[in-house]
Amino acid sequence: MKKNPNRRLKEWRVFFKIVELQSISLAAKALCIEVSTASKALSILEEALGIKLIDRSTRSLEITHAGLVAYERMKELTQEIDSFLNEFMERRNNLDEELTISAPAILCDGLLIDWITSFQNTHKKTSFYLHSIKCYDNFKNKNYNLSIRLNNVEDKHLICEKLSNIELIMCASKEYIEKHGIISHPKELYSHETFMLWDNEGKGILRLKNGDEEFIYTPKRRQFQTSDILSQFNLMLKGSGIAVLTPEWLAIGHLNSGNIVQLLPQWKASDMPVYITWKHSKFYPNLLIEFVRFIQNACNNS
Repeated sequence: MKKNPNRRLKEWRVFFKIVELQSISLAAKALCIEVSTASKALSILEEALGIKLIDRSTRSLEITHAGLVAYERMKELTQEIDSFLNEFMERRNNLDEELTISAPAILCDGLLIDWITSFQNTHKKTSFYLHSIKCYDNFKNKNYNLSIRLNNVEDKHLICEKLSNIELIMCASKEYIEKHGIISHPKELYSHETFMLWDNEGKGILRLKNGDEEFIYTPKRRQFQTSDILSQFNLMLKGSGIAVLTPEWLAIGHLNSGNIVQLLPQWKASDMPVYITWKHSKFYPNLLIEFVRFIQNACNNS
């Protein structure tokens, strides 16, 4: 069975160079390939077409009439393909599209803003529309191109990939510590006002580990719980109590300035996973593909 010559662009390019230089060996040298490779490429084309493109002898080669016709037509078509590919790549490198993204407020105010502004430094014509949502908002029926989430989504209509983990720490304001004292064990949390994240299953339970030792903390009913990390963080900053689950990157500036104090650093809570979600489609906008790749690289390099 003859192979389709339309799928042999690599071999056509070798053929063009042979015609232009009137030599297989010179063409191979110009293309930085072996002479045998160039000769094989020519043979593959001739076999696929079922015609002789070049008459070869030990001393010279001669382009056949069919070879000249093939050269003129395919050279023109190949140039059009090259022009299209160059234009396509230029559009990819100079994106002028827009993207609608949803994310929890804690990510909108921090990591996501940094990602978007950094991306736009390279792709200045892009537009982003950022929607702040609840931590576990339903994405399926919303008109978002992308959603950054704090929970995994198992839905055949959606693609959900894990980006990274956010390290969580426990902290309190300097004023709160001066008034109520430092704590040395998680059981002492019951003597303090604590602010917890309320997860998507409605279970306000905190598991802490220190080596092989584990402590499960269930806050008192009267204490404040929320799905909004910023709310608990701001309450902590005001000296109202202890924020038991705070993203380290959110607290780092205040820790360095001495405004807040990290508590029980040897006791670790499970990290908070961050996922990126988008809808299944046969075709995706270039901007979506490039931005997903960008933030995946940003997470891998952080």
